[in-house]
Amino acid sequence: MTLIKSDIERVQSAEELALLLRQMILSGTFKQGERLPPIREIARLASLAPGTVAKAISELQKDGFVTTEGRGGTKVARKRAAQERPRLFSMIPNEVAPGVLDLSNGFPDSKLFIPITALLDLDLSHFEINNYLTPPLLDELSKEIDERFKVERSSVTITNGSLDAIDRIVATTLTKGSKVLIEDPTFPPLIDILERHGVIAVPLSMDEFGVTPKSLLEGVRGGASAVILQLRCHNPTAITTTKERIEELADQLLESGLLVIEDDHSGLTRSTDDRTLMGYKDLEVVRVIGFSKLYGPDLRIAAIIGPRQVIQRINEDRRLGPSWTSHLIQRLLARLMHHDRSTGHNEEVARIYRERMRGLAQSLDTPDLIVSRDGLNAWIPTRSEGATIADLARVGVAVAPGSIFNFDLSLNYEYIRVTTASLERVPKSLIEVLNRWLPPSF
Repeated sequence: MTLIKSDIERVQSAEELALLLRQMILSGTFKQGERLPPIREIARLASLAPGTVAKAISELQKDGFVTTEGRGGTKVARKRAAQERPRLFSMIPNEVAPGVLDLSNGFPDSKLFIPITALLDLDLSHFEINNYLTPPLLDELSKEIDERFKVERSSVTITNGSLDAIDRIVATTLTKGSKVLIEDPTFPPLIDILERHGVIAVPLSMDEFGVTPKSLLEGVRGGASAVILQLRCHNPTAITTTKERIEELADQLLESGLLVIEDDHSGLTRSTDDRTLMGYKDLEVVRVIGFSKLYGPDLRIAAIIGPRQVIQRINEDRRLGPSWTSHLIQRLLARLMHHDRSTGHNEEVARIYRERMRGLAQSLDTPDLIVSRDGLNAWIPTRSEGATIADLARVGVAVAPGSIFNFDLSLNYEYIRVTTASLERVPKSLIEVLNRWLPPSF
């Protein structure tokens, strides 16, 4: 590919240039084995010193994105092995510079959590655990979960967060080498979990209504054993699958024999009604309900609802480790859920998140580019992912590159993910940069 001046003319430092070139490689703009333009040509186009460009190339080489071959120039390195795939949390800085508005992390707004101190008047007079064979699920929490999610004939257990739940489901229901269908784009740690257990991930395409029936049918015919779906507040796209699309997917899954794993990480933080395949036409569904988005990551707790035999295997597997999630934390969660049922706190939080995402969307020149308005993150297309991120960095805003959520790294994927959960006020500088790089049509 030939670089043009408009690609990099706004780059002002080695760090920004390295970021831009990294994103162009990840998105497939520069292909495996392709030669990058000479350092002096890049320097001329970007109006940078050759030494600055050399420093950026050195950073890319250190990270394994390019190789230098002396007079042969600099080439894009061969596609890295699966175990070297960029992880989400390695691509998003753990800390941003002072004064930078961090819209990259996907975190909920901590100011909207219920103050735990207001609910600590728990009656513990009859609370006692005196052996290691205690039931994994506290009765009062079981009643709250059944009240909110209509468990009916299914069984329930509790784990230490949604990813812990999915990790245990994969470990106890799938075998090494089996195929699992997964949305593309998706939350990268889901891919990491499958890779860790030697399970083969097969991507499913999505549109604004959810997973496309065509890609699901192809995946089913390809011999998959399971499918992982985020039917509400999909991360990163924020798409909530429509009821009509759920009907279509259910019809295709009915005769497949696939295990359906639902990652409902947003839990009670929602402004749409429930979306699930559970109880639909006798499908085998294991559903994960996360509570950290509403009550805080430190609570680190999730529920698994599913067939009795699956829940039993998970509970037996946990006996080799922690055995159960603290009943003290479970009691606290039960109290928080009861508080929500009586006050509607979770519905108010969901409304606030929806308004914040809508506020960002309506500030754009083309608001309809954000195809869904539910959850914590906005999925925004751009003409150049790397250039958009670099421009935002210059005005003090950090966002997540869309390419890190892409399963197929060879696709030309130009998006950014903007966390809107804590965006009480939309900065003018953010909108100016986004409008500058929005595609002409979508």
